[in-house]
Amino acid sequence: MSVNEKMTAIADAIRGYTGGTDKLSLDAIAAAIPDVFGAGEGKKDSEWRDKVYVDTVSFNDTNGITVSLPFVPDRFCVISYEALAMSTPYTYYLLVFDRASFAQRCAQMGIVGETLSLTSTALNNATRDTYFTVSENSVIFTPPQSSYWKTSLWRKGADYFVFAYRSGKSDRQLLEEEIAALPAGGGSVVFSGKRVFETVSEAEWESIIAPARESGWTFALA
Repeated sequence: MSVNEKMTAIADAIRGYTGGTDKLSLDAIAAAIPDVFGAGEGKKDSEWRDKVYVDTVSFNDTNGITVSLPFVPDRFCVISYEALAMSTPYTYYLLVFDRASFAQRCAQMGIVGETLSLTSTALNNATRDTYFTVSENSVIFTPPQSSYWKTSLWRKGADYFVFAYRSGKSDRQLLEEEIAALPAGGGSVVFSGKRVFETVSEAEWESIIAPARESGWTFALA
């Protein structure tokens, strides 16, 4: 709610408290202001809840996990640095997933290794759907079934912090904004062919990147 909107709302509320007249009084103003600013705070709280989700979750010594969410996230993170997680070999401590990423890579997962050293690796957009299933109310993660990833667990007894964010924008809007934000001077950049062409057609892609190409940027698709 902008300042002008709040002032208009205050004036309307004062008229309500004074029987519909424009007569001002300290009592009327005092009664109107909390209602108006309370409504503004409520609106901001609602906007925050629509975009951001923060919580802690627990798991049960499983290799894969399902995390319940109130929306489809653009970005998603699960992490624990608790003593139990950091002191137990073959324990997952980190998962970062950028569902909206148009780059070659879209996720990072990390475990505590056999000697309690931290090991992590990136996952590519090309194989994203093998490891992530995203719905309106959850993200399911199925780790790669190779090496120590298939034997590592999300530990029972450790609290994991969960953060999820959504912009409310379409994938096309996010793609257009990412390209438009490329700085002046040119350079080279690698995008995920899978993500690009599940969002726009080849002709649309060429049209979107045309201005950046003219300013010196070159594009590759992985």
